Amino acid sequence: MLLLGMQVPPNYGAAYADAFAAIYPRVAERHAAKLVPFFLAPIAGDTRGFQPDRIHPTEAAQPLLLDVVWPVLAPLLHVSTAR
Repeated sequence: MLLLGMQVPPNYGAAYADAFAAIYPRVAERHAAKLVPFFLAPIAGDTRGFQPDRIHPTEAAQPLLLDVVWPVLAPLLHVSTAR
């Protein structure tokens, strides 16, 4: 099982953002899941990686997201992590 973590924007406040981020490791541990803490990390600071809604990644961003997810996902699928 794989869990892809998210983060909330900083305008939610540090206390809420920290509590939100803390949920993912707890859920991963409870369900014995592997965790990618923030799978949007490679594009989070670059609006060019998002569609106009600024929520969903663009097609061009997908290889960057794959680079974050694949090393954790591949062993779960019993395939090589080499790309």
